[in-house]
Amino acid sequence: MQRADLRLLPAAACIWALAVLGVAAGAAAAVAAGALLISLALTVIVLAGHGPRQALFAHVGIVVLAGVLLFPALLRHGDAAQTLEDAAAEGVVVELTVIAGGDPSPPASGPAWSQGGLQVMARTERGPARLGREQVTLPASLPLLVRAQGEAAPGLARARDGDPIRIRGVLRTSGSLVVLSAFEATPLHGSGPGAWAQTARHALRQQARAATDHLPADEAALVRGMTSGDTTGLSEESEEIMRRAGISHLVAVSGDTSINRGGCA
Repeated sequence: MQRADLRLLPAAACIWALAVLGVAAGAAAAVAAGALLISLALTVIVLAGHGPRQALFAHVGIVVLAGVLLFPALLRHGDAAQTLEDAAAEGVVVELTVIAGGDPSPPASGPAWSQGGLQVMARTERGPARLGREQVTLPASLPLLVRAQGEAAPGLARARDGDPIRIRGVLRTSGSLVVLSAFEATPLHGSGPGAWAQTARHALRQQARAATDHLPADEAALVRGMTSGDTTGLSEESEEIMRRAGISHLVAVSGDTSINRGGCA
């Protein structure tokens, strides 16, 4: 049995921490933390002996290289997030394309006002978008919750997991979650090999749902989740148990799944 090589663990941990900080607090905070981290490492290098010095130089080099690649992406993420937050604060009508992160479904929990219509977690598509009268370019993809009621609901209902959807509506923020309330929702079904692969994927999911219909909801969702990543019908209690046990990755359970099924605050 081979021994695990953990020599890159300190550098990897620093890089992940800076990435999380950049997404949560902005690129400026990540840059400041990175500069402080490198300053501390250089101080230790000056005071350390020859052996530890070489190892620290290697870790600093990895962190600096990762920072060169990471910080531009954090800046694009921050710019896109600020653009959507400004649009939400101004209450302007937006038109943008999102990629569905699941099949739209009715909310199963949350306040009474959020019980109607359909909703789905999605990600904005990088590229052109209209915010009020202004045409802008979103430099990064961001997660948001798409909600549709009334006339917009049938359009959203035609979308499937992974489909691009053209949405016209208004944005608002609920804590750290961005919510897009749709006036119009139009699925953009493409053509070519990519569209054929998506159709085949959905056909396999439908066959899996039909084959597990006779099972209890949680058991059926577990079977489908381990075979196709489709966790529709998995209860929040089961999701939480799997997260605590550290096995949620087996069925591709994520925070997006529970948000998609539940209501928003």
